[in-house]
Amino acid sequence: MVANPGLICFSHCDSKRVFCKNVPEKCPHCHLSLLDFTIEPFQIPYPCGSARHHPCSIAVRPSVGTFLNDYDVNSDLHIAIVNSKMNIVEFDRTGLRFNDYSKWTDCITLEVIPSSWESHWDKTLDVVSKEDKWNIDNYHSTVFNCFTFVLDFLNQLNFPQLKSVNKENLCEKFILPKIQEVIRYSKIYRQLNNNLYVILN
Repeated sequence: MVANPGLICFSHCDSKRVFCKNVPEKCPHCHLSLLDFTIEPFQIPYPCGSARHHPCSIAVRPSVGTFLNDYDVNSDLHIAIVNSKMNIVEFDRTGLRFNDYSKWTDCITLEVIPSSWESHWDKTLDVVSKEDKWNIDNYHSTVFNCFTFVLDFLNQLNFPQLKSVNKENLCEKFILPKIQEVIRYSKIYRQLNNNLYVILN
């Protein structure tokens, strides 16, 4: 499991934002003692987490590695459905998989329905999961994959805001904004692996 790295942000002078893992005694920009701040130090919200903490959601993670350490814009993504009891259902080259929790500890989650739809979400996932087509022989890395499973589920769900959803608008509307948060966070995190602080305007 990837733990929250606990990145800290503060501002002291010239509207510069300082990112660090530990607040230094002196400002890295002006080198004066940090007796006061224009923005008090705060922990940046970590955009990833465990799918088991996000019922009735769509979970997304890199196919290989983690968002924090390995992901870039050319990386392939893997996607799954989480029901109200935190069961995780996914489709990959081994067929339909259930509750492989160790692979879903560092992912982004998309909560796309109100609580009033939770029972229908669970029933739809149960129905879709029992369909014979989700087997090893039908899997294809580009035309019949994890996204196929999720899109089939969402279309059978028949939620008004997700009617006729396809891979492109699912990515554009829901996944891409979260991915952009992850990229910004991981970029700072990786810079802080080799530096005590990062200064941005």
